[in-house]
Amino acid sequence: MLVDPEQPVALADTFEYLSRNTHLLERMGERGLERVKSLFTWRRIAQEMLLMYQLKCTGFRNNFLPDEQSAWSL
Repeated sequence: MLVDPEQPVALADTFEYLSRNTHLLERMGERGLERVKSLFTWRRIAQEMLLMYQLKCTGFRNNFLPDEQSAWSL
């Protein structure tokens, strides 16, 4: 759910909508937690750090990982 932070009425309406739809609020929280757990594991961070070092050492510079799949911006 995206809301323009420069639109206070739309932001308030969204908060009100979510307060009345707790099932949606709970689902959004569950999905957010799933996303954090998948993106920010120590194993994944270590793999991406290794990849970053390998790319820097070889002089290769390319953002080939989509933002939603990468916890690090290469």
